[in-house]
Amino acid sequence: LVLSTWMLHGVLKDQFNEFFIEYIPIKEEKDSKETGPKEEEAAGKVVEELSRYRICPALKPSYVPMRAAEKILFIGEAVQIFLDKQVDQITNIKEDTTSQTASQILSDQLKYTTLLSELQQQNVFNLRIFESVCGQIRDSVAEHLWRLLVEEGDLL
Repeated sequence: LVLSTWMLHGVLKDQFNEFFIEYIPIKEEKDSKETGPKEEEAAGKVVEELSRYRICPALKPSYVPMRAAEKILFIGEAVQIFLDKQVDQITNIKEDTTSQTASQILSDQLKYTTLLSELQQQNVFNLRIFESVCGQIRDSVAEHLWRLLVEEGDLL
């Protein structure tokens, strides 16, 4: 459930701190970063938002390879970008293109919810299928992210 919520909605609800993706408290994050020039600060706001999560190797199941864990981290962080209202301000995207992207994301969420549910129903964990589903979700999220930030944001 925590995995699906993270990958499909970008929400980390891990009340018992058992999931291998963990939130980095803001205070810890600020203590670990140096302040730079104002131009770097503005450009780094998106990066700062994404760097609030990390993989906790001690909590990562041994059967989940690091490459899959990194895909899972990327997926949840990217989904948060879609949900963040500040993206519109950063990229100056018009509402009609944003709603097209949002409807496609919702359609994909339904598809991947089904895939993850089917995977969860299996009696035996199959790493190949798990990595394939993670790869499909990552590819879809990366495509939407590219479209949102580059194509629709007129960065090309």
